[in-house]
Amino acid sequence: RNLIINGAMEVAQKGTSHTSGAQTYWLDRFYTYIFAASGRTISQSTDAPAGFKHSLKIARDSGNSGTTTTYMSQPCESASCVGFAGSKITLSFYAKAGANFSPTSNNISVNVYSGTGTDQTMMAGLTGAVTAIGVTQAITTDWVRYTFTSGSVVPTDSNQLVFQITHAPTGTAGANDWYEITGVQIELGESATDFVHEEYGTTLAKCQRFFLNYVEGNTKSIGVGGFYNTTVLAVHIQPTVTFREAPSFAFGSGADWYYADRNGASVTGNWTAVSWAQLNSVGFYGTFGSSTGGHVAFARTNNASAYIWFDAEM
Repeated sequence: RNLIINGAMEVAQKGTSHTSGAQTYWLDRFYTYIFAASGRTISQSTDAPAGFKHSLKIARDSGNSGTTTTYMSQPCESASCVGFAGSKITLSFYAKAGANFSPTSNNISVNVYSGTGTDQTMMAGLTGAVTAIGVTQAITTDWVRYTFTSGSVVPTDSNQLVFQITHAPTGTAGANDWYEITGVQIELGESATDFVHEEYGTTLAKCQRFFLNYVEGNTKSIGVGGFYNTTVLAVHIQPTVTFREAPSFAFGSGADWYYADRNGASVTGNWTAVSWAQLNSVGFYGTFGSSTGGHVAFARTNNASAYIWFDAEM
């Protein structure tokens, strides 16, 4: 019954922390955006209320004086929002502030927006945006569950809901200028029910429709491919998930980070680009050491920093 994916902050396919100021999906399905491109750390925290293991922590680094607004958001896929139009909704979550949380009166701005477009974000623009829930909430240094119900029904022409929290720090950051959040839930109706805990594998599969960490680390299998000519290796894979849309391709790059085992020997190389991307099938290629066109090769990683990601986020 929860529209939010990964509301308990369990899945973190890209790692447990980052410092990017750009719009970045890191902890799965939640993006952060910071006008000031430095001085913030976003992380998966093990500090959590009873019944939870993790939270999302948004911190301003100690001594940082940047006071631009920090955004945290999850745009919900239009296909999952069917049935919410014309009904009241209730948002709930657990939150906790650090001892030096600096926004005026410890306030965060809590919002759920409705839009008439398809699979859009607030940062890129939400067509026909209407505020379904919009409140200013002071948070404390203890874990508290907050609940908010829309004052009226979601517009009948709504095609999408977007959850978003913003906060604006003030002054210079102390050692604990942060807040944490977990147990985020959006449901139909005018009252909050207990948070829906689902199996980790179920949540992971939902997240992987939007982003798949296909392989990461050293000596990891990538798949079987073939040499198109003497140097170009092409690989075709069929992930076990169906992507939300045709994914983009990202990979860790460095000298000798990838191996191609063929014809009783190995050659090293690097990936170049996707040759095709479909909802459940991806092909990509790269340049490797001298081989023979038509040779079959087994591709694997050769560096702890190597990775291959497929991104179908909104």
